[in-house]
Amino acid sequence: MKEALFAITVMLLAGVAELAAQDTAGAVERRSGIIEINGTLQPYLLEGRGVPCVVVGPAFHYAQFFSDNLKQHIQFVLVDAKNTWMADESVDLSDVTMATMVDEIDEVRQALGYEKICVLGCSVLGYWPLEYALAYPDHISHAVAIGTPPFYNAEFQRIRYEYMGANEEERRVAMEVGAALQANQQRLPDELLASLTPWDRFVMDEVRSAPARWHDPTYDPFWHFAGRQSYLPMASHIFTNILTDYDPRDRFAEVEVLVFLALGRYDFVVPYVLWEEDRHRLPELSYHLFDESAHYPMLEEQALFDEKLIEFIERRNP
Repeated sequence: MKEALFAITVMLLAGVAELAAQDTAGAVERRSGIIEINGTLQPYLLEGRGVPCVVVGPAFHYAQFFSDNLKQHIQFVLVDAKNTWMADESVDLSDVTMATMVDEIDEVRQALGYEKICVLGCSVLGYWPLEYALAYPDHISHAVAIGTPPFYNAEFQRIRYEYMGANEEERRVAMEVGAALQANQQRLPDELLASLTPWDRFVMDEVRSAPARWHDPTYDPFWHFAGRQSYLPMASHIFTNILTDYDPRDRFAEVEVLVFLALGRYDFVVPYVLWEEDRHRLPELSYHLFDESAHYPMLEEQALFDEKLIEFIERRNP
């Protein structure tokens, strides 16, 4: 009897050990530290293992955007640029340019000891991977742009506000989006938002405009921002100064690195049709249009996005 109980106990412990090993094997590796960027000490977070990939933008925001599955293939490098995304007080942004921010990406690479890095950006921040590829072609392995327009100027603004879809189904969704936006405008009018702090006003405007950014027009993105804070002047500086009349299309042919472009069919912020005449300009482009997504396919079609990005990241430059 004792021998039988002992054998059962051994089997149970072996099973627990096996499950623990499996759990450890699938666990996300995380490591943090401090590096110096442009004379400023800045904390960083590494999540995952595999190809190192610097994510452009507020670290707190994008840390939640990528699945644990992806982090078994990609090591995401999350670090704020020059302490501006999370600045505690006003900082001088007058010397912050596209070039200086691209240089800071390379400072991150050097500080962490990588020979080559993938660079990833979402929305307009998808320009930074392309600019890094032009400035540091020997130190980039892959460039990833998600929901990024091919240019950012008055013509882009005109197209995005007039866009109502490219076919009957997309036009039907556009009508639903318009109705949802109107309902949100009534629920969260300008005069109500004006009474909030600048940060809360920014967040609630993101909530109000969510139907144009998410395939589900009822999706509430407040959870992405709740309990977090960012330095709004940095975002303002990017849109009003760095990206003023920005059009890099004539330089696309010089981007020799592998580029992954992910767009959502129902993204009414960055309509996918903008790229129809310009995709051919990028020599090494992998492109995927996500049919059930808007601006954030990495969340809206997570499994398919993971599959496509892993497939891309396993490729090597020609």
